[in-house]
Amino acid sequence: MYALSVTSSDGHPMTVTWQIDTHLKECRRYVLREISHQFRVDSPEDALEALLTWTKDQLIAHLSAFTRSELMPPSTRGPH
Repeated sequence: MYALSVTSSDGHPMTVTWQIDTHLKECRRYVLREISHQFRVDSPEDALEALLTWTKDQLIAHLSAFTRSELMPPSTRGPH
């Protein structure tokens, strides 16, 4: 489990979490889909690109552009 603290665009401190199976050679597509929802990117491929190439600061800057309600976990913010 990984966690990143950010401040939402409407000024609320938020923690964005995601989980990756570290014992697998390749990340499963459904896991990348879940991460794409957490990272607020369009696709599992975009989530993989973010995981592989974005710095922590880039991810924080990206996530900080979203409101508190948009950064809530997918299970609590409603349909995607």
